[in-house]
Amino acid sequence: MTAIGKPTYEELEKKCALLQSKLAAMNELMNVVGKASDIVNVGVAELQSQKAELEARAVNLPKRSVGEVMHMSGFSRDYAEGWCAGNDNAIHEIRTAGIGVMEE
Repeated sequence: MTAIGKPTYEELEKKCALLQSKLAAMNELMNVVGKASDIVNVGVAELQSQKAELEARAVNLPKRSVGEVMHMSGFSRDYAEGWCAGNDNAIHEIRTAGIGVMEE
């Protein structure tokens, strides 16, 4: 410092060099962040594409009446009622998972 409290030329040069070094480090960090952001954006796009594919899928799971199942199974009412309840639960769970269900 000079006698009147102002920095000397050498002190200003040192401070300027330090600030330039910090700026270079910040620019390098911004490059790294930019590359990481690009990688994340590609990953997000891939996940969105996969999600859209999964949401576009649908399964064909016909909903049958107790009478139809009884006829197909040899006329066991208990079996037919259990089968229909299980089928209804399966349809509900599949829809909850975001998969479409086509019923005949």
